Amino acid sequence: MAINPNNALDSEHITYVAASGNGKGVAINWMGLIPAKPCLAIFDPYGEYQYQNRQGGIGGRAVYHFKTRKAFGRAFATAWKSGKPFRVAYQPQSGCDRAELLWFCQLMWAASDGARRLHVHISELARMVLSSGKESSILGECYTGGRKFGLIMSADFQRSTEVPKTVWSNSPVKVVGGQESMIDAERMKSELSCSLDEVVQLGKLNEAFKVGEDKTRLHYLLKKPGLGNYEKVALNIKPNKPLLARVPAQFKAQSKQYRLINA
Repeated sequence: MAINPNNALDSEHITYVAASGNGKGVAINWMGLIPAKPCLAIFDPYGEYQYQNRQGGIGGRAVYHFKTRKAFGRAFATAWKSGKPFRVAYQPQSGCDRAELLWFCQLMWAASDGARRLHVHISELARMVLSSGKESSILGECYTGGRKFGLIMSADFQRSTEVPKTVWSNSPVKVVGGQESMIDAERMKSELSCSLDEVVQLGKLNEAFKVGEDKTRLHYLLKKPGLGNYEKVALNIKPNKPLLARVPAQFKAQSKQYRLINA
């Protein structure tokens, strides 16, 4: 069970919210909120973080996937006990299965230790929750009580209205990408204390930086703890970097407002 509670630890939970095609996966991989050498466990129902032919994974580094509870539990326990960095993922054969997610969260809770940091990422969270209200399960417990036991939870989804308020409200770090509806854009405006134009511009710039069907740069608002504490950031799609030369100059000028994380 969770051990060594440390109330001095700050909450570092993260949410990544963006419409389809607006860079959730790119942000998870390259924004650096997950450290280069983490103790990291991922609930990955679709195998988004498979590593093959030196591609994929997290930040270009391999993530080892396991498809049964027994195999994942054994691999995770061995890695956690080693005291060394690791990246392991549970990819249940049933896919986006709430029962499997809750089992995974129970294991993370049992392993948590306030003397250490354990990064836990949940992919496609919105597909496995019951409502946007309070989450009373072990998933909710990881978000409300995990801080003092060293858990750093993160999750990605397309719309903030589709996930429990327990997750949204307990995640002080928010990565906001392009939105597809004005309702979602208005909510991001309220959450970040930014202007509506700043939210709307994200999707417009992402489209402007496409060359044919290839994305070259993605734009975000990165919220840190505290009211009104956010900044504009951008990430290059490195394999497509040569195509940046074909992006019109006026859009490059607008993009200069954003701190480029991976030049």
